[in-house]
Amino acid sequence: MVDVGGASFVHLVNYMVENRAFEAIAEAGVTPTVHSVVVGGQPMVDTLEGFRAVADAVPAVCDFIVWENEVHGPVRTEKGTAFQEMTVYTERADRVLGVIRLAERDS
Repeated sequence: MVDVGGASFVHLVNYMVENRAFEAIAEAGVTPTVHSVVVGGQPMVDTLEGFRAVADAVPAVCDFIVWENEVHGPVRTEKGTAFQEMTVYTERADRVLGVIRLAERDS
């Protein structure tokens, strides 16, 4: 488990892809699992794009856990489409082990 900030995450994933680290982990008998956060509200589009980019960049040996964080509001389009109904999810759903919803809380 490596927890890096958003600014470092893409660079770390690129490094791991270029050096076939995910495949090495899989060859050692462990399924690499990438955790990706999608956030509602204004940052939603950027975080959905981040999930898409990482899911498309890493090899098929990787699975995903998606954290649906409602800190800025629900992860829904203006028309009410939920995350698990969005194309960005449905096209990659076979690689997602689960979606963990972090409901918005009162401060």
